[in-house]
Amino acid sequence: MTQYRSSTLALRNIVVGSKRTSVRLEPAIWVALNEVARQQRRTLRCLVTEIDNQRQESSLTAAIRVYVVEFYRSALTARLRARPTVANSVGALQGFAP
Repeated sequence: MTQYRSSTLALRNIVVGSKRTSVRLEPAIWVALNEVARQQRRTLRCLVTEIDNQRQESSLTAAIRVYVVEFYRSALTARLRARPTVANSVGALQGFAP
């Protein structure tokens, strides 16, 4: 797991749709967001614009955090389902079935 020195928010300027805006996120979220964009073969601008267009959260930063968590949670679930014995064990420990 990557270690970060602090949880200080990092400010980045990004174009969302046709507007330039500033987004303040934790360094770990910026790294994860860039990894998601790279994995989906999209630009960060395109990904954040989509997140903004589909968001239900009150702010863009909240929507980005939720998107990143849901992305990795979905990836983990898919990986666990590929290994049913592990998925069932983890699901039972956490109180849910995959």
